[in-house]
Amino acid sequence: MRIFLVLVTLDQFTKYICKKKYEGIIRKFSGVKIRYLENYGFAMGFLSKKKRLIKCLHFLAVLGISFYIYYYPEKEYFIPFTLILSGGISNLIDRLFRGYVVDFIQIKNSLVFNFADIYVLLGVIAVFFQEILQ
Repeated sequence: MRIFLVLVTLDQFTKYICKKKYEGIIRKFSGVKIRYLENYGFAMGFLSKKKRLIKCLHFLAVLGISFYIYYYPEKEYFIPFTLILSGGISNLIDRLFRGYVVDFIQIKNSLVFNFADIYVLLGVIAVFFQEILQ
């Protein structure tokens, strides 16, 4: 539970700082750009005009992962699902209170993302590898 709170707090704090300090400004740090972006959709702005649908789908995904963790509390999946749930809830907080997700990290000219996106990606990769290795 503590790791979950730390991860969500870290993501929300970095988004807050980025919005306050870097809105409209791009900063470069050896290949990494800090670039404030308001993402109204899913990845790459997908479905950005369907805000209610996105909030509903996002909520259902978080709810589904929460139920899975509750009913199948296998220890080998605890950290990956904690990562996925932390990222999902942090981005859901953005959607509910801001109406969009704050993205601010860009490597070279790739997509713009945030720490919550990294949590979800790492969690999914960990589950994938655990399933393959079993």
